[in-house]
Amino acid sequence: MAQLGLSTKKALVALGAASAMTFGAFRFQPEAAHISVVATAMAQKAPGSQQAPQTPPQDIGKKVEELEKRIETGRPGERYKAMKELRSLAEENPRSPEVAAAVPSLIQRLVERQWNYGRHSVKAASDALVAIGEPSIPHLTKVLLDKGRDEELRSNAALALGTAIERNPEQKDEAISALVEALADERVRSSAMKALVKTGRHALPALGRALKYAGPEVRAHAATVLGAIGEKSSIPALKGALGDEDASVKSNALEALGWIKDAVEVSNLVYISKGTISITQEPDERKKAALKLGKMAKRNPGKMVAAIPYFIEALEDAELAIQDAAFTALVGMGELAVQRLTSAMDSDSAQVRRGAVSALGYIGGSEVTPIVIRALEDPVPDVRWAAASSLGELQDARGIPPLLKALKDREEFVQHKAAEALHRFINEGLGFNGDAVLDNKTLEQLKAFQASYPMKRIRRNILKTDDKL
Repeated sequence: MAQLGLSTKKALVALGAASAMTFGAFRFQPEAAHISVVATAMAQKAPGSQQAPQTPPQDIGKKVEELEKRIETGRPGERYKAMKELRSLAEENPRSPEVAAAVPSLIQRLVERQWNYGRHSVKAASDALVAIGEPSIPHLTKVLLDKGRDEELRSNAALALGTAIERNPEQKDEAISALVEALADERVRSSAMKALVKTGRHALPALGRALKYAGPEVRAHAATVLGAIGEKSSIPALKGALGDEDASVKSNALEALGWIKDAVEVSNLVYISKGTISITQEPDERKKAALKLGKMAKRNPGKMVAAIPYFIEALEDAELAIQDAAFTALVGMGELAVQRLTSAMDSDSAQVRRGAVSALGYIGGSEVTPIVIRALEDPVPDVRWAAASSLGELQDARGIPPLLKALKDREEFVQHKAAEALHRFINEGLGFNGDAVLDNKTLEQLKAFQASYPMKRIRRNILKTDDKL
């Protein structure tokens, strides 16, 4: 089942602020174009504001007939101008049945094959439908649900519907139900999700019901939309979905909780972290869940402190992707994770010790250097290799003498990693991050190393030996 990742969420949130019209290879952001519509609406509602005199109905009818003819038979540029005029007419004459009669003609223009006027034409049609408002909603809903219609037409109808619902929430129920139903149709799903985000809190009841009672595909995408909307009232439903029988629903619900501010309280972190990493025995789903947890920890490190022991435990998971996700989360939490990672250096698991010393190297800090130096004495060569690599990352001058000693390590690949780290000190400036002052003996040893261990030789040996890890 297709999953929507973080990039999708950002797109959804962005499009929640301003829905985008899709037309062939083009995307058009209509937010700026709607400013005049919003300003007109505000002016009409403002106390003491003066409204322009409305056009008599018979004159409106004639004007609409003229504009419809231009929309249906005119050249692309002429159709575009006619739709803009129709939008203005709708704004000047709200709820006019004469203007509403043009809705079917406008819906047909939600698809425009002329590439040079395509994006402008679709946008103009959408703006006019939104300006007409309530009378447009049943027509747009019908087009969206008609699977026999053009895919582009249905997608653009969904996007227009989202904006129309936002402006006319009293007509929302049937239209929102149609958008939720469209989550099951992969051809229009993306547009339906964007439209639901646009409707915001108006869609929450329908999405909550879908998350509980719909099929697994709709449940999974309903969770994603709830996260993109970001209302705290969705938190109980999303937490309940963590126990869903479908792994994709669980995974999407977890990610959605990560998007909602303050959704993940410390009291629930242990349950979420432990439960999600072992949420299913399917390797692919476990990887996805772990990656999402890692991203959550990076975005909200303070709220993930209680989960640190479980990320450390995951450093020895059988799945490399889960190890990587746990490592990313621990590094993302920075100083908050240092104490636990330091304790992990006493673990019986060499994998945990190796992951912990690597994470400490990326996190950095003067208090980390002594811990990493001690790891150069670890009985397991892989841990010593990781410690040498971390000292190169830390660039603390206190790490130079231990690295010089590691050049005589029992394992050749550890020697080469120590040499590589020393060359980083030489090339990047002898311990800029450390307070130690090198004595003359150490400086002489470093010069001798530089002469006897050219970087070219190190790179050649690294290519041979790193494959052992």
